[in-house]
Amino acid sequence: MRVERAHLDLIHEFISLIRGGVERGELRDLPLDVLGRLVQDIIMSGAKVLIDAKDPHARMDEVTDAVVEVLLHGIAN
Repeated sequence: MRVERAHLDLIHEFISLIRGGVERGELRDLPLDVLGRLVQDIIMSGAKVLIDAKDPHARMDEVTDAVVEVLLHGIAN
């Protein structure tokens, strides 16, 4: 139950941050549920890379920089 509550709190925080980003014009005005899933999946993908890494600490900067880059600029060149 405690983990479920923590996840629920995290989801609400994501929604709040994303909604604010859309309102300020920092994020594209796409359906909130789609943006929320995309942001969550990108962040969790970075976390999974670190979980699977032999030395997560050594890759932390590289992975977090990549996650931020994708969140802010996408994957197109």
